[in-house]
Amino acid sequence: MKKDIIAIATLAVLSATAAYAEEHFGVTVYPGAKADAAAKAYCSKFGPESVRQMKEMFKGAVDGGTFCYRTNDEFNKVVEYYRKQKGLEAMGAPSERGNNKAMVFCKEGMQCASMGDGVDISISTPWSVGATVYKDVLITIRKAVQK
Repeated sequence: MKKDIIAIATLAVLSATAAYAEEHFGVTVYPGAKADAAAKAYCSKFGPESVRQMKEMFKGAVDGGTFCYRTNDEFNKVVEYYRKQKGLEAMGAPSERGNNKAMVFCKEGMQCASMGDGVDISISTPWSVGATVYKDVLITIRKAVQK
């Protein structure tokens, strides 16, 4: 009886943890990724520039928000996590130039923020804010909508 109660309590805690995984625009944030000051600084620089470019290219597109996270896990591990997430579609193969690696995913059916309507998940390493270069992995989740 006592073992059953402990098993049920453990299962409840694990289920609650999974249920509270952070999500944006229907995309689950990579487990353990954090939105610290450096990631937020990148977002505050990247977000406005991205919105400006999007509006130039797609009249009527409106910013739906941008969230940035970072993780010490390997680039390929993060890519595989998003490759397995339902409702996402890889935009080609990962790009690799020397130590620079990048990959973009969109919502299924080519619903991409970079195309003026949808969600993008960008994964990159290294990344920078000003003169500071970070060698971990940055995950950016961005949404755009047509008005």
